[in-house]
Amino acid sequence: MKLFEECFGKGQPLRYLCQDEMRVGLMSQTGWLITSRGVKPIAKAQYVLESFWVYSVVEPLSG
Repeated sequence: MKLFEECFGKGQPLRYLCQDEMRVGLMSQTGWLITSRGVKPIAKAQYVLESFWVYSVVEPLSG
């Protein structure tokens, strides 16, 4: 307990924060292709991934 008081001071209020991160993105998808029975469809693959990161920090006691 002595180490805690040396670092933060005696009688001082202690604030703690919670942090979270989330990746939000959109990946394009190919649609349905109509072909004859037994024929595999050939389509261009379009992989365009657009995303961004969301960071948030909150103090649970005060919101």
